[in-house]
Amino acid sequence: MKHLFVTIALIVVIFNFDDVAKAAKPRGSYTFPSDKSLGKYANWPLRVKNIVNNAKNISVTYLLPNNVTGHKTIEVTMKGTKQAGAFFKISGLKGEGTCTESKKHITCLVKFKGLGINSKDVSKFLTKKFSDMTERTSRLKIAKAYSSEPIGVLMIEK
Repeated sequence: MKHLFVTIALIVVIFNFDDVAKAAKPRGSYTFPSDKSLGKYANWPLRVKNIVNNAKNISVTYLLPNNVTGHKTIEVTMKGTKQAGAFFKISGLKGEGTCTESKKHITCLVKFKGLGINSKDVSKFLTKKFSDMTERTSRLKIAKAYSSEPIGVLMIEK
């Protein structure tokens, strides 16, 4: 059942990344799984600092979006060994993920641990950043859910 969830989540996310903001390569995005009504508020551009991707190994370093961390910058590095034609695992001090790779993307369902996110800081950050009440409320709901279950889908364009 767990593999089915991972497969479905990865397929859904792969087909929903056409509207993600473009940044300098490598580009990425981070999506928190949410109900459909909050979906457009649960996807953020991701700042990828470094990626090493070859036939056998992968290492990626990125910063989690401030929309889920507040002003706190949280750098995450995960590494793994790839297996041809199969899902592969990545892990690091702050979490682990199950990934798949296509010609254009590396997509991982990740689960974090020990991020030390302060919900009050996140709330203050989002209140200052978003003046639109609907957007602010929706983003606060996402941040609250994220703080209790820090999971999401990482997508990196090659």
